[in-house]
Amino acid sequence: ELAVPGTGKVDVLVYSVKGELVKTLYRGVPSSGPLSLEWTGDNRTGGRVSPGIYFVVARRDGKSAACKVILR
Repeated sequence: ELAVPGTGKVDVLVYSVKGELVKTLYRGVPSSGPLSLEWTGDNRTGGRVSPGIYFVVARRDGKSAACKVILR
């Protein structure tokens, strides 16, 4: 769940530890309230990714926030 204050386009992306884009989870203008997203461990083509550490990055208006996730 992601709280996005204000308005504007938001991108939520998953990256590998190597910095490679794995998947775009969300791209758009969210409605009011928290943005609820789920990543099922798949990549851009729908294939399953390997277990490991990934980073979820939210970007808007030149600012970003990231969190580390562990996929088992």
